Amino acid sequence: MRLARVELDRFRSRRLVRWATVLAVGVGLLFGASSWWQARPPSAAQVAQAQEFVRQQQADWDANGAQQVKDCQDDQAANPSNYPADFDCATGLEPSLEVDDFLPSRGTFEVEGVGALGTDAYLLLGLALLLGASFVCAESVSGALSTWMTFEPRRTRVYGSKVSAAALGGAVVAIIGFGVALAAQWGAFALRDRAGATGHVWTQVTAEGGRVVVLAAAVAAIGAALGFLLRHTTAVLGLIVAYAALVDAAVVRAALGQPRWTLTVSSDAWITAHGTYTVENCTPFEGGMNCEYVEHVVSMTHGGLVLAGVTVVVVAVGWLVFRRRDVA
Repeated sequence: MRLARVELDRFRSRRLVRWATVLAVGVGLLFGASSWWQARPPSAAQVAQAQEFVRQQQADWDANGAQQVKDCQDDQAANPSNYPADFDCATGLEPSLEVDDFLPSRGTFEVEGVGALGTDAYLLLGLALLLGASFVCAESVSGALSTWMTFEPRRTRVYGSKVSAAALGGAVVAIIGFGVALAAQWGAFALRDRAGATGHVWTQVTAEGGRVVVLAAAVAAIGAALGFLLRHTTAVLGLIVAYAALVDAAVVRAALGQPRWTLTVSSDAWITAHGTYTVENCTPFEGGMNCEYVEHVVSMTHGGLVLAGVTVVVVAVGWLVFRRRDVA
């Protein structure tokens, strides 16, 4: 417990952690500014233009609507199989003549706001990975880790305290970043009178925030474990980028045959409570191939189990290597 408190103090005192927190807050505020712009009411010029469109549509319908209805009825009589039994030519062709239909759509918290929170979550995960890796790598490069081992030679305790501190620190940064983004977006839509959301939506947003915090803690722990393995932050980040671009996107898909096992799909499923991916399904058709894309759904439970398994494996490998390798 004493080691954990010491490592948390070290984590909190790092300049990179402070800058990462500022970045998380700044991005959250930028999302709020974007929401403010999306929810803006139409300008007087846009309203005038929409009214002009309505007048043009009404004039065209008054002049040609009767002929369009007659042509529709003639076509239906000549080709009844092409029309459903309840097709109504008299009203089905009449255009919608509401001014609102010609105005730019305005964003709402329930749609655009909640959707943007998922985007913000991936930035927070990236920061958690960076903080976890740099927390360990900085001490390895500077030699501080070797000095620390002279005071506390029990490697398992050292490893556990540093990984735990990184996980907790990453979770705290995620809480701050997600909380600011949520407050900024809701406030922006509320000021525009576009923040209406049901209790079910708020329950979903709260649960999503909790899952983001848990995943940020796991990612920070992975970053710290990789720091023990690779000892350089750039090496850790390079490995993650290479894995995402090559292994996760190609090797895993080819070996297992299902994108549901990739970290990208699993992360999306865990954060949003369900993920999707498409698979091309081709069948022979008249001397060629008829291909269509079939969408599959990945459950939150599946995504969580995949991510938990990866976290346990990486942290365990890091511990095994740190126990036996020369710290210097």
